[in-house]
Amino acid sequence: MRRARIWRWLVAAFLCAGLIGISIRFVDRPVARLAARFHLFNGVLSSGLVQSPILVGLAALAVFIAGLLLALDLQLPPWLRSLLRAALLSGLAMSWGLCVTEFLLKPLFGRTLPGEYLLNGSYAFHWFEHGDQFGSFPSGHTVQIASIAMVVWTLYPRWRWACVFAVGLVAVALILAERHFVSDIIAGGLLGAVSGRLMTRTWQTAENARSAV
Repeated sequence: MRRARIWRWLVAAFLCAGLIGISIRFVDRPVARLAARFHLFNGVLSSGLVQSPILVGLAALAVFIAGLLLALDLQLPPWLRSLLRAALLSGLAMSWGLCVTEFLLKPLFGRTLPGEYLLNGSYAFHWFEHGDQFGSFPSGHTVQIASIAMVVWTLYPRWRWACVFAVGLVAVALILAERHFVSDIIAGGLLGAVSGRLMTRTWQTAENARSAV
């Protein structure tokens, strides 16, 4: 069973890598030029409110409150305990995914933003380059929503349709707002999904070990 799960994730990773390569070569630039014709969401997603790390602060608050209440082992209703667990895991998954994205992957790949490509034709990866103009790959916004969605997907199967809708909505908005290329979205989605699944799987393993004692 464990080996089958590993193989599924490896296959998903290889498929996403292939899609990323195809997107970089054939899809990203035409889609960016098409999105530039509409000028949708650009002002919204470029505003200071959206650019500020609000979700990071909320994630930290959720981890603190949910972790504290669960650690106290209070007599809580099952629905509330389940909600606290989801909040804790979502906050941890999002924080881990963002750290990997912002401090490791974006500085490593140094990809220029769609705006740079649309303005001066710059379309490249500048390895180990730092700066806002080199922070396109992978998409941090997609990492955030995908990590939360994966936690909800795992813990609340009946809400999986909402997870797909939320991730799709954010992805389309980021592309139309000229904030990210399609390949950035795919990479961010994969990283977010891995982050969310890692946290939920770790929690489930710990719970099983605790029950076995």
